Amino acid sequence: MRKPGEDSIVKQIIDVISGIDKVRKTAGRHHRSLSGDNYYGNKFDELRCILLQKKEVLEAEAKNKGNFALEQATNSLEPHFKSLINPDTHRKNRVRAKKQLLFVLHSQIEPFINTKRDRKTCTTEKVIPMSIIRGTRGYIEKVAMQANGCYESGWFDACAVMIRRVIETLIIECFEHFKIAEKIKDCNGNFFFLRELIDACLKESAWTLGRNTKKALPNMKDVGDLSAHNRRYLANKMDIDRILQGIRLTIEELVYVSGLKK
Repeated sequence: MRKPGEDSIVKQIIDVISGIDKVRKTAGRHHRSLSGDNYYGNKFDELRCILLQKKEVLEAEAKNKGNFALEQATNSLEPHFKSLINPDTHRKNRVRAKKQLLFVLHSQIEPFINTKRDRKTCTTEKVIPMSIIRGTRGYIEKVAMQANGCYESGWFDACAVMIRRVIETLIIECFEHFKIAEKIKDCNGNFFFLRELIDACLKESAWTLGRNTKKALPNMKDVGDLSAHNRRYLANKMDIDRILQGIRLTIEELVYVSGLKK
């Protein structure tokens, strides 16, 4: 059990990532190589060793949770960790790796790692009616419950990120159901970010989405993006309330397009 005041493993990893980024930027300003035998190179080596140790702890925690979606999200971090700790990685690729690491850690891993086994179920279903997604996939149901619970608790940024996660997952389920998942993967086999997923979903000819869903998808993405990536933005109840109808319609339609329910 975590001691009071002790940071979660996700928070520890994020702190190390920030430290690596700081060393990279400072080394660049002083024209020092991260692979060289100098203060910045040595500090970089120290931090990447710590990061690899923390990564092993995270993988062990994910395995102990016995949650397939969590293990899958944790495994997806591997190439981004490699890019981040390689001293010869180009700056743009390192920034891209950092961004992807932080996104997955915050939106796909932290909610599961920080969830207690005896967690309370939410008493309301203001955001996502559970009847819509019950019987689909366990990991989809759990994220939907977190969206409802976050709204109920007044944690509206976290709620927006969970909504974003459900939409992202359901779009991927649609493409996998029609056996065209390669259309939404990059050259390394990684799924696109949500913006590209939504664009692909709206343009895909294998299905036809309703007018309301086409209108609602970009709105949900915008709220989720701001909560996940804008450090000065704080979502409030009104931000979620204005997209509630669109959330229900969109999730219900994607559930049926994906074949998760007949």
